[in-house]
Amino acid sequence: MTYVFDGKKYAKMRELGIIDKVSRLRAHGVTPHLAIIIAGYDKASRLYVSLKQKVGERLGMEVEVIDHSHSTFGQVVEDIKRLNSETNVHGVMVQLPLPKSLAKHTDKILQAIASQKDVDGLREGSHYVPATVKAALAILNEAKHVVKVAPDALYLVVGAKGVVGSKIVSELTEYGCEVEVFDKDDEVEKMESSLLRADVVISATGIAGLITKDIVKKGSIVIDIGSPQGDVDFEGVSEVAKFITPVPGGVGPVTIVSLFENLILAASV
Repeated sequence: MTYVFDGKKYAKMRELGIIDKVSRLRAHGVTPHLAIIIAGYDKASRLYVSLKQKVGERLGMEVEVIDHSHSTFGQVVEDIKRLNSETNVHGVMVQLPLPKSLAKHTDKILQAIASQKDVDGLREGSHYVPATVKAALAILNEAKHVVKVAPDALYLVVGAKGVVGSKIVSELTEYGCEVEVFDKDDEVEKMESSLLRADVVISATGIAGLITKDIVKKGSIVIDIGSPQGDVDFEGVSEVAKFITPVPGGVGPVTIVSLFENLILAASV
């Protein structure tokens, strides 16, 4: 029987710890404050920002959304510098992807965020594990309560050159895991060969339905970070995987909670 991970239920449990910490911070006059920069009119991005705002405010935090849809690269960077200097702002994040007018400057925009305020963990030298990476690893830990994972298990990261995928590879490698990687530019045959051998699959390509049941090892763990649609053909792969995350309702809710856990750390400094 396949275990379908309930990200919403798991996130709710994690929220209890956050509520307690927020209460203690507020008792000392500190309200965790997150500033989210958004640009463009991507529906999925705006939905994610709305969800983050709702969750943060429900947990007793301040979430400020700043729209830079009509701003230049220079204006965005200047605003980030302003937020970096404001002591009441504890975290700054940029909702990705950015629109075409700003996308080529993504790395520079992320690097403009002060490392101690980069609670999404996407800039080089950030003080924090990226929220999505933190979520994926927490889910992997939960999966290991369902599926026995051997010490020599093979981990495959699909989308390994992306911002999230590359950091997942680094974390798994640091833990001493045997990791194989696949990216969009690699030959499909390489991915299929690796998938058929992989005990754990973590996919973050954004290519809907890329991974199908005929190329997944029976009894494996499959964690789908694809967004707004899953990388994994959920119905098909559910027939062969032992543990799987759905999209939506899998990694997403845990990522939001992980973001606010990082914000708590930033506000506690």
